[in-house]
Amino acid sequence: MLYHHWFIRSEKRLRAFKQVRKYKQELIDSINNVKFPPDIKGSTLEKVMDVIASQSEIFKGAQHAFMWKSKLRAPGIYENRENQLTLADSLNQVLRSSQEIKMLTVVNIMAEKKIRGLGAAVANILYFLEPSIFPPFNTAIVDDYNYLTKSKIRLGK
Repeated sequence: MLYHHWFIRSEKRLRAFKQVRKYKQELIDSINNVKFPPDIKGSTLEKVMDVIASQSEIFKGAQHAFMWKSKLRAPGIYENRENQLTLADSLNQVLRSSQEIKMLTVVNIMAEKKIRGLGAAVANILYFLEPSIFPPFNTAIVDDYNYLTKSKIRLGK
């Protein structure tokens, strides 16, 4: 039902879904080609988050998780090349997989790396791409998800 609501009944969301997949590939390429900037501004990551945030009021603020917080040195993808490559590899594997178990395994491997500040940020992208597999990770998204599915899930569960 959720997938049907978000994507099938909306041409705009179907186009956005394709844009996110395209920009996610550009993000992977920019990391692999050592062209990933030290901040979200002007990056392909910003393009991905802009498309997600433009879909509905419930996605507003999704980009905030990827903004550089200098006091926290987070998220840990802007100063650490290994973390960038982990993000690119994980997104690439999820993008290319059609099997739920493989996607979940990739996410678990990325989580084991404990990249500071990356969990909620990546969760927003994954939820948007695969809402039937990945749970919502934003209070407004959780509220809407619960409303649409008559569920009572909690944030991040």
